[in-house]
Amino acid sequence: MSSLLLIKFMRLPGERKNSLLAALAALWAMRICLWLLPYPSLQRMVSKMKARKKKGTLSVDDIIQSVEMASKYVISASCLTRALAAKILLAMNGYDSSLLIGVSSCNGFAAHAWIERNGKIILGSSDCHFKPIYILE
Repeated sequence: MSSLLLIKFMRLPGERKNSLLAALAALWAMRICLWLLPYPSLQRMVSKMKARKKKGTLSVDDIIQSVEMASKYVISASCLTRALAAKILLAMNGYDSSLLIGVSSCNGFAAHAWIERNGKIILGSSDCHFKPIYILE
């Protein structure tokens, strides 16, 4: 099975490979940081990353698709892990975004993290309506 995945990966165009590898690295970095660091430290680190003035080679859609696809290969890739990784990759490629954390009482108490760009959810949509309690620009 893993050799089949490797063959599929090797057949991808170079830009797509780079996008997936960047997403995988960002996801693992955020997952490890969430295990080891208190959230306020990680939040300060991520909040310092502002969008580059020059746009990168990856589109917003490429970044989001790559994060979603690569998250399947990261242990405990929670919505917060995916949102943090996407926020970093978007900033590195020159795109502004907002990371939101919200709560809902849909099917009991739940918390969720997602990414918005220009007021539209681009990563982490949900069937439940979550009321934002924290926004990281």
